[in-house]
Amino acid sequence: MRPGDRIEVHHALTDVQRKVAATEFLLPSVDKTYTAGRGLLAEVTERFIVR
Repeated sequence: MRPGDRIEVHHALTDVQRKVAATEFLLPSVDKTYTAGRGLLAEVTERFIVR
C-alpha cells in the first residue's frame, strides 16, 4: 500500500436473524472485502441491531 492507492470495498448481506425479547429486532450481518491493486487487504464481518 502506498498513499493514494485506490481501495475497493465489496459488501454482501450474508445473514439476517430475527430475535424476540421484550421487543422484536433483526440482526443483519454484512461481509466486507477490502482489496487494492496488490490484492486482499482485509475481510470483515459487521453485525447490526435493527429495532
